[in-house]
Amino acid sequence: MPRCLPIALLLAALATPSGLHAQATSSTIEQLAFLTGRWISDTPDEYQEESWSPIHAQNITGQFRVLHKGTPVFYEFWTVEMDPNMPVLKLKHFNAGLIGWEDKDKSTRMPLRKVSANEVLFEEEDGSTTLHYQRAGDTLTCTVHHARTGKDEIFHFHRQP
Repeated sequence: MPRCLPIALLLAALATPSGLHAQATSSTIEQLAFLTGRWISDTPDEYQEESWSPIHAQNITGQFRVLHKGTPVFYEFWTVEMDPNMPVLKLKHFNAGLIGWEDKDKSTRMPLRKVSANEVLFEEEDGSTTLHYQRAGDTLTCTVHHARTGKDEIFHFHRQP
């Protein structure tokens, strides 16, 4: 066995967000219940809101919106459904005026890759983007990792009543 393989395996294990474990094929929508609710990030210049519906019939839906100085600039709408043996996040992006990014019969598909009690990792099928959610009490952090650029976008939300 090549000497670099154990190092590569160790590096891969260290790159996995803490507490997450690979169980995508045995995962259920119910494991995403920690996401449900309304989450806000509000600064003087920008308002961000993310909402996750309660789970019903193996389905959870959500939306995200960004307003810059009170003007809508961006929206996302999604559903997480079983497809066929694992949860898959199916997402659509829109500019202001609901101008869609994806073709009307297409969506960005992100199968669930890893999940734990307060964390979940979704990854685009081609590996280009990941969404990592981590909840700590009334704080939800979403890290969007773009593999092509190596850059992360990090969003910090606070739970609203």
